Amino acid sequence: PHAFYFWGQDRMGSIIPLLGQIPFKIFHLSALTSESIVRYSILLLGFFAFSSFLKSRFLKIIFALIWFFPPIHLIATIQSFPGVESSLIAIACYFLDYYQNEKKRNNILLRHFTLLAITILLIASIWVSDMALVSVFLLLSLHLFFYLKANKLNFYILKKIEFYYAFGGFILGYIFIHYGKNISQNLRLLKELETF
Repeated sequence: PHAFYFWGQDRMGSIIPLLGQIPFKIFHLSALTSESIVRYSILLLGFFAFSSFLKSRFLKIIFALIWFFPPIHLIATIQSFPGVESSLIAIACYFLDYYQNEKKRNNILLRHFTLLAITILLIASIWVSDMALVSVFLLLSLHLFFYLKANKLNFYILKKIEFYYAFGGFILGYIFIHYGKNISQNLRLLKELETF
């Protein structure tokens, strides 16, 4: 409960136990049940987010079988952090797609909420696994590429709220993850000192 990462290490952010505190404290469920509810809720939301990009119902069924009943050598997708990381990125992609469609309606408050959700989800995915940095970098790079393909590079980009969310998300994400890794490292050092 005192660290952002498991067992004093500097990887695999402890998002599942953190969110698991909600059903644990409110409904007084066991820790195992609470964490299971949170893990499978994230995996389910990730599945719905991924499957929203598939048009065929048959492909959605095949994807559901692969996602929830993977072959034995891919079981870590559900049991470990790749599934949670992928789910968070998938949900962020869903919100990004939703944002592209919502821009036409000019609802400023909803646009800010969607951008905030995307930013938090991408930071959380990197917190869960440092490997998500590659996926997040590719996602943002592709988004920037298609923006620059449709528009020329000019100072107008500095007037776009997306630029400030991306820049602010980068700064806040770096501060949060750096802070979490420092706390985890300090706790590990304290435990090592206690053993002497």
